[in-house]
Amino acid sequence: MLHRSANTSWGITKEDPSPDFIGVHEENQDIAALAREYEKALRTNPAYWAFKKLVREQNETLKSPNATDVVPLARQIFNQTGGARQLIENHVALVSARKKRRAQVAREVQKCEGSDPNALSCAEGRYRSVGPKDHLAVESARRTLESLITKRLNRISADMAVPLSRKRTPHEETIFLDRSSSSNQEDTSSNPPLVLQGIGLPSKGVRDPDRLYLYDDQDVLETVMNVQMNISHEESPEFGTFWSSIPALFTRGPSTIQEMARKFSLLSPRYQHVGVNDWVDDNPETFLAARIEAGEKVLASKSLQQARDYAKNGMPPCLRAQLWDLILQSELTDDLAAYTRHHCQTLKADIARYDLLIDRLIRIDARQCRNDDCYFVFEDIISDVMSYWVRDEWIAQHAAAEQKQSHVMACPGKIYPPNGVLPFWGISCYALPLCFLHGEAEDAYMIFRELYTRFFFNLHTVRLSSTPTLPTLCKTFEYLLKEHDPYIFFHLTHHLGILPVTYACRWIMFAFVGILDIEQVLLLWDRMLGYEEEGMELLSVAAAAIFAFRSDMLCRARNLRDVEHAFSDLGAVKIIPLLQSYLFSR
Repeated sequence: MLHRSANTSWGITKEDPSPDFIGVHEENQDIAALAREYEKALRTNPAYWAFKKLVREQNETLKSPNATDVVPLARQIFNQTGGARQLIENHVALVSARKKRRAQVAREVQKCEGSDPNALSCAEGRYRSVGPKDHLAVESARRTLESLITKRLNRISADMAVPLSRKRTPHEETIFLDRSSSSNQEDTSSNPPLVLQGIGLPSKGVRDPDRLYLYDDQDVLETVMNVQMNISHEESPEFGTFWSSIPALFTRGPSTIQEMARKFSLLSPRYQHVGVNDWVDDNPETFLAARIEAGEKVLASKSLQQARDYAKNGMPPCLRAQLWDLILQSELTDDLAAYTRHHCQTLKADIARYDLLIDRLIRIDARQCRNDDCYFVFEDIISDVMSYWVRDEWIAQHAAAEQKQSHVMACPGKIYPPNGVLPFWGISCYALPLCFLHGEAEDAYMIFRELYTRFFFNLHTVRLSSTPTLPTLCKTFEYLLKEHDPYIFFHLTHHLGILPVTYACRWIMFAFVGILDIEQVLLLWDRMLGYEEEGMELLSVAAAAIFAFRSDMLCRARNLRDVEHAFSDLGAVKIIPLLQSYLFSR
């Protein structure tokens, strides 16, 4: 179905049309009536009127005396390359994928409630069965984490003597707007802790004892590891804990190197890639010129599928922002800039109208960029982006498939915070790389919210799902590490008492922001976008590949300090060649 967005009033309650928007319907379907229904719904969308205006202007230019000439003219404009038809096809493809995810979660909720006692894991029965008791065990662990988050939020509110939400007076609202527009000064009323440059981002395991936070990656990992499995008679709990840190119920499917190489076959060195050929070829300028030319053709077509296919081999930096916009933007609009301005102005007004405790926490979190030499100059942009994110109800609506799993505080008739997600420590790291694509906070935010609802939300979510989530990605990492380097896993886990997943979990949860160089992060995210949801598994592969890359140092490690030293500086790693070597060198 064409789904209603947060800032449009149109919607169709019929079943989804085919990917070509006008598909084959039941024989008794009144096609004319259905077409009128579609048109009626589209009349409330600006793109419809822009298309109609274009047809009228073109017809007036032709000065045709025959009114019937409008029909072929409209058809020609509708079907032209990058025209209205392509815009609608892209939108329907995105909405259909979103509806599919919601249907998957509905089935998972049924399993959790015990209505599907014969449910199997996403591995299609090739691993242990997953039934209602397992879903309840995960739900119990998640609720324990939510209880911890709620207690911390209430304690912070009491310690700071600041309510969770307060409506500003008109005078306070005016002062807030003047201050924000003139100097963008920081709110120091809460006396937030200072952030010291040079200590690193949260993805490196930095633990500032004075930080104000609700939960962090360590809390999430402990929640996952503490899930109480429903052990069958054939399984040994001692063996499970001896050879794995993550419960087996989080197994998503076959997680072998061979399977990953098959799934991500286009990563093979047989194909040319941005991130490899642009610095190893004898004539990289020729390669980049050809790659840019192909990318410009994709942009001209405005085809979502072509852009995804193009992303699987990496994007030139000069085209990345436009191509990401094409892949990610789900709003049916012919003027994205106008939509962005209107939407962000609405969010700004809400920020000025209400003072939320979460706003203060998110501004403190945004200051994490001071700890990295690459990102510290973007503090103002990051603060604005994350402030928009907290207030945007679009997040709660479009992450509805996972809404049951977000850490929401429900008030009478309200969701707190408005986006439906209580932030963890370091969540602003997700927005940092986007500052290299868009120089304005509004443009960066529109990309960020799409990335968050499709990818990043899953990286701090604890649930059983057919969609890759943090627990399943950590489990995949363990499988890959044990297959490629079983001695390293055994040495770290049982000789040194260090769980490899404690490092991999941070890297995966933060999507390698702060671990890899900024361009390497963007190259990795290119592939994530190209492969859609399955692309998140590349984070697990990347983590396992880094362990393999540092295998010599890890084998010689004798204590925690040696292991920390092995991972102390990964900024020089070229991630795409490393993935190719790991997956295809055998």
